[in-house]
Amino acid sequence: MKLTINHFLYLRRVSQFVKHEHILAPFTTFKRSMSFGNEHFQEHEICIKTCGNLYRRWREEKKFSNVPNGDLEFKVKYIDINQNPVLKSRNSVPVIVAIHGAPGSYRDFSGLVSHLQQKARIIVPNFPGK
Repeated sequence: MKLTINHFLYLRRVSQFVKHEHILAPFTTFKRSMSFGNEHFQEHEICIKTCGNLYRRWREEKKFSNVPNGDLEFKVKYIDINQNPVLKSRNSVPVIVAIHGAPGSYRDFSGLVSHLQQKARIIVPNFPGK
């Protein structure tokens, strides 16, 4: 899969949104080995809880009355690749978050991962439901 400028613009928009919202409640509940070529990586899962404060505010402002009473909660599987011991020992490491299109999965980035895993930490999530 080729990365285009649209992918990078989307990543930028996502990162700007996430800066202002505290939505992640990470915990690893699932691990499965997967491979890109000869490399093996662990698949992790986090639970994301989001929108609870927004829904509460909407109810208080009477904008919407039929919104959920709490956070939306969903599980996201991802791989987090930081295989290079030299990179692991540094305080500051370049981080790449690669987001696939639809349909797709983190496997779409096998070429990117193989090429950059010795130079950066790479995090590749799947969209919920994948």
